[in-house]
Amino acid sequence: MLETREERGRVHADFVERTEGFVTLERQWNHHVLNKLVKRALKYREELFTFVLVPGVDPTNNVAERALR
Repeated sequence: MLETREERGRVHADFVERTEGFVTLERQWNHHVLNKLVKRALKYREELFTFVLVPGVDPTNNVAERALR
């Protein structure tokens, strides 16, 4: 478990960097659905992993879905 905000920040930055590296290979993907996925991952790369930086943020949207029901 990551204890400090600094540790979480390093993990987040590393993950964002890896995601960008993966996504920038986009031109190598030959399937349109995969191309859409990697573009979306790049666009929302900072928001996708907020739960890593902010303690208590759930990595799923289960609470929101239950509230809608």
